[in-house]
Amino acid sequence: MGYDVRTGKKSFRTFSTGKVSGRSRLQTSTLNYEILRPGGLVNGAVTGTGKCFYQQEIHGYIHRTELASVIMQKISTATLDNCVYIVIDPGLLPADK
Repeated sequence: MGYDVRTGKKSFRTFSTGKVSGRSRLQTSTLNYEILRPGGLVNGAVTGTGKCFYQQEIHGYIHRTELASVIMQKISTATLDNCVYIVIDPGLLPADK
């Protein structure tokens, strides 16, 4: 009972297609939205230094707890600007993860 590569690829393709389709439908709808795409998720405490980047090709890491904090901040401001953000902690280096 090993991992079936074909099933894994099919599952990922299904997931990926659904994700792209959902984002496209949301972006072309009349709904207000904000999409937060986290960098690499790692365990750790809230740092208070998580940042949202718009229209930038950026890579990095963020603690799961910090991402939750950023999400709560976005919810509390109650402003949706119809943008897609990448969320990372710029000060979190690969060695820190």
